Amino acid sequence: MIATLIFFHFLALLSSGPDFFYVMTSSLNNEEKLKLVLVVTFVIVIWSILSALVLSIIITKNKEIMHLVTIAGVIYLFYLSLKKFNNRKEKIKKPTNINYTFLG
Repeated sequence: MIATLIFFHFLALLSSGPDFFYVMTSSLNNEEKLKLVLVVTFVIVIWSILSALVLSIIITKNKEIMHLVTIAGVIYLFYLSLKKFNNRKEKIKKPTNINYTFLG
């Protein structure tokens, strides 16, 4: 659970959203750059923890939602596999002109 939370926190920090633009514009004008970055990072950590806790409470309290999330995940993975299977760019073909001169 902690590793997943750290991973999603890292992704949130990498994504360019309002926080990114706020930090960039403030860092050009402000002297306390490190303080600003630490505050934004702390807020993202708090929001990540709260969202993970709320989602885990909702899923553990209501089994129907858990089943719906599971079914949605299965359908999505099935959709991705069909999409990948249908969009193959290279079909397997037998070569027609083979030069066997190197075999002697």
